[in-house]
Order: sequence, then structure tokens, then C-alpha cells
Amino acid sequence: MRCRWLANQTMIAIVLLTLGFTPAAAQPWQICGDTAMNYTTSGRHHANLELLSTMLTDNATASPYHFATGSAGAAPDTVYGLALCRGDVNATACRACIAAACLGAQQLCPYRDDATVFYPTCRLRFSGKNFTHPDDYTQIVDGVVNTMNTMDTTNAEPELPGWDPGNAESAAAITEIIRELLQVTARQAAYNSGARMFATGRMDAGGGSFPALYSMAQCVPALTHRDCSSCLQVISFMATDNFAGRQGGRLLALWCNLRYDTIHFYSGDPMVTIVSPVKEVVRPAPLVVPSRKHKRGMIKVVVPLLASIIGLIISFILIRRRRIKGKGYQDKAKVNMKEDETIVWGLEGRSSEFMIYDFSQVLEATANFSEENKLGQGGFGPVYKGRCRDGLEIAVKRLASHSGQGFTQFKNEVQLIAKLQHTNLMKQKELYCIGIHA
Repeated sequence: MRCRWLANQTMIAIVLLTLGFTPAAAQPWQICGDTAMNYTTSGRHHANLELLSTMLTDNATASPYHFATGSAGAAPDTVYGLALCRGDVNATACRACIAAACLGAQQLCPYRDDATVFYPTCRLRFSGKNFTHPDDYTQIVDGVVNTMNTMDTTNAEPELPGWDPGNAESAAAITEIIRELLQVTARQAAYNSGARMFATGRMDAGGGSFPALYSMAQCVPALTHRDCSSCLQVISFMATDNFAGRQGGRLLALWCNLRYDTIHFYSGDPMVTIVSPVKEVVRPAPLVVPSRKHKRGMIKVVVPLLASIIGLIISFILIRRRRIKGKGYQDKAKVNMKEDETIVWGLEGRSSEFMIYDFSQVLEATANFSEENKLGQGGFGPVYKGRCRDGLEIAVKRLASHSGQGFTQFKNEVQLIAKLQHTNLMKQKELYCIGIHA
């Protein structure tokens, strides 16, 4: 079914409502496996886990990249593991962090067969299944801890100067700053840092009192450069979609992660200096209430002047419309058709599972984008939940016209995430319409 394309100010993408975010305000952060997959301290699984903990700690400390994978024990009690320290820590700090993570995993996810923990300078995963050789996107983006989640009311991180969700220009500018910061740092880690796949960055952004921003990106060295880039792109999209103006934030996945902050949180100088895409973040102007005497003077001057201007504008519009009425509609239709074909390009034909929804179905499913259905608000626009007539639950990303993301970036995001099918990310099995809404 083709989508009806309407005159546009807003782009919309629909995804199945399986959000792969684990909001967490306190560290360390954890992702615990299925409660049905447990072990006991007296069994072979626990003994193998203890053995593997020592092995990972020793091997990661000795590795030039502070990275190790391994397994211990025989089936069905085999335990697999992965440990990685942040690229700027030394061997002593790495050993201490992994040792703490080995204990923390058992405390935060007690007796779980599968546990992943993220500490500020290291990450660790244990599992009864072999996850150590990812060969597709499903395994690479395997659970994400999102400290930037807009629905996390416990997040007490202060806001950046000038952030005002009610000011579209300010919110879009600051979101674009964060997007550029994370994406450039991600490219540096994926393609310009060798086998370490670790990069740090700095941006002097926004001008005036806007603070300098620091960033970090890292992938597990076992990934290819391309897979590292794809993993970081996915979580950078999550970061900007969930951005709520905070001074710091992280997205943590086992195979890759991103962080930004206003403090210099890593060791050494930044590996890349990033140019801000925004020269200055404009703060909202204070509201000035004139005196009553001043008001009367203003009315005497402004009202006649305004009436004259409006009269001139109306006259110009009427004359202009008569001249270009036929041609204007025809040109506009051509432009919209080109944009529609561009959006559909790369989506149709990619998989027979994808469906194109009619825009009226989107309105019906979300109750005309009602506030009751609103899931959250990011710098690029809100996300709504909805339910189709067949009972299918969906999430609709609504990209506002003032968004700094832009058409091309929006299309690239949809195409990239369309490749992913994982319960811990977003299940995009029977996608979407990219629609245009007045």
C-alpha cells in the first residue's frame, strides 16, 4: 500500500513499540538476563564463573588494549565472558575495575546466567551462551543502557545553559551541537584510532557562557571497523533522539559506547578537536513589560503602521496568486513527489517484511498525536505510542520542522535502524511510513 504524502512540515517514522533502553541514573549500571536462567553457588556453573573471573582479569590487564574474552568449563555448564577497560586507563586501574566488576555482576544480578555490568572505566559480561563472536547487527547491539532517557524523572543532571524545550531554535541548536560532537568522535574511534577503537574529543561550542564539551567513543577491539561504526551510529541516534538538554550523558552497549560531559572526564588531551556547527546558542530574551503610559504611546504608533503593512501584504498576495496560481501548485507537487520518492528509496525492496502505512492510519493509531500518547521529547521532536486496528503497538517518531536533524540525516537513521532486529533495541520488523504532515 502506498502512502499518501501530504504537504509537509513534519517527518514521521513508525517502529514497533519494543524500546531497548534501560534508563539508569546511578552507577554502576547493569543488564540482567532472564530470571528463569539461574544457577546455584554449589553447582559447576558458579565454579566456572569464579575461574573465568580470574582469567579475564589477568588477560585484560596484560592485553595492550586491556581487552579479553574467554570461557571456562564444559557444556552444559560452560561460562563465556568479555572484559574491556576504557582506552585511557592504565593496567593497574584496569585490573582494579574488572575485579570489582566481576564481584559487582554477581551482586547486581544475583545467580543470573547472563549479566552485563558497566563501570565508569570498564565493562564486563558473563553468559551461559557464547556471545563472544558477533557476526550480525542483532548481536552487536545487544542491550543498551541509556542515561539520557527523557522519561527518567530521577535524572538530576543539570541542564546546559540556554536549553529551553519551549524554545524551538535554542533546543534545535543545542541538539545539533551534541549530535555533531558524538558523531565526529564516533568516526574517529571507528576509523582513525587503529585496533584500539577508542577516541576522545573536545568542542568549544555555542559561544559566550556555553561550556566546552568533552566526548568519548569506544568499541570492543574484536569488531571490524565497519561494525564499530554501525554500532556507534545506532547509539548516537538514540542519544540525540533522547537528548533532554543535560550537561552529561552516556549510552552504554556491550560492544560500543558513547559519553559526553562538560567536565574533562578522561585522561590526557583530546584526540580530536571538533568544530561546533552552531556559532552561538541564543538565549531566550527576557520579557519586558512596558509601563501603561508607554503602552498608550506604542499603540498610537504601532496600530496605524501595522494596518498599513497588513494592507500592503494582502494586496501583494492577491496579485501574486493570480499570476502563479497554476504554475505554483504544479511545481510544489513535483518537489513533494521527488522528496517522497527519495524517502521510499532504500526502504521499499529492502525486505518483504516492511510495510508502508497510510498517514491516516498513523493519526488514528496515535489519536491525532494526543498528549496522552506522548512517550518523550527530544531535541529533534517527540515520540508517541499508538495502537493499530489489528492490535499492533507502535512508536511514532515525529520530526518537527524546526529540528536540526535534517531530511538526509533522518533518512539515514531510518535506513540504518531498519537493518536491526533485536528485542533490546527496537524491533523494526514491519515498519513504517515516513510521512509528511502539515
